Formats: sequence, structure tokens, C-alpha cells
Amino acid sequence: MAQTADDAKYLWQKKLDNGHIRIGFNDVAHQEIGEISFAKFPDNLTEVKLGDVILSIEGAKAVSEVHTPVAGKVAKVNVALKDHPEYLESSDEDKNWVVELF
Repeated sequence: MAQTADDAKYLWQKKLDNGHIRIGFNDVAHQEIGEISFAKFPDNLTEVKLGDVILSIEGAKAVSEVHTPVAGKVAKVNVALKDHPEYLESSDEDKNWVVELF
């Protein structure tokens, strides 16, 4: 069974100029989860309620489901994570973001 991430501890949120909220991994997540080898978005990720799963990951130290800290409609997902899950280990917010909500 997958461990559940303490989302407030592992995620950052940023309000963008277009009013969307971007959610991504922070440095605590990088350190505690370790090298990330797999990332998968749920099917039909179009709208989320507080606490819904937005990403499943497999890291060197844990397998986790990542839950959204806010509700909203999904504007974008970082599809690059499917082929490059290591982007979640980056400190670059242009790479380590997961979803953008409105």
C-alpha cells in the first residue's frame, strides 16, 4: 500500500499572473523521497477536491500518492514528468511543478 505524503510538508503553491495556482514539489520532498523513478497522473484529471490524488510517484525511499492542498479545475498538468520523473527532484519551479489549477 502506498504511503500518503504530508502534502503541506512536500508541496509549494504559487499564484500565477493568470490567476491559476501552480503546485509543485519542494526541497523537503526531494530530500525525504529520494531519487524519483516513476510518476503517474490519475486518469481523467480534470477537477480536484481538497485531498484528491494528483500524482503517484515511486522514489528511492518511498512510494507515495500526492494529494492536492487546494480544490479547483485542472488547467494543466506537467506531462513532462511522465518521461522525466527526475524533474521532481529539481529546485527549478519550471520543472518540478505538478499541476496548475484555476
